[in-house]
Amino acid sequence: MRRNRWVAFLVFSFGLAMLTLTCREKETAPAPDTRAEDERALRDSDAQWSKAAGAKDVERFVSFFADDSSELPPNGPMVTGKEAIRKWASELVAQPGIALSWQPTKSVGCNISC
Repeated sequence: MRRNRWVAFLVFSFGLAMLTLTCREKETAPAPDTRAEDERALRDSDAQWSKAAGAKDVERFVSFFADDSSELPPNGPMVTGKEAIRKWASELVAQPGIALSWQPTKSVGCNISC
């Protein structure tokens, strides 16, 4: 009787150990560091956006916004949605003597983990 308990204990322990080993989280290699490429892509995109604004190309300027974007014009109320941004941008570039351009001075990254 005592031997049966000992065998049952060993079988149970072995099963528990196997279950623990198979259920543990697999170790994966860290994701490659793409920060430099990401920053370059962000700066390139921003340069194209500035170029569109400088050329007073409203359609290309607005193409950089998501459909549900918001823009906060200087000294004005928030403009939400691509159509509203298009209207605001059209009025902006129609102003006499307006010239638009910018260049980023700093790129700030963020790490998001799931």
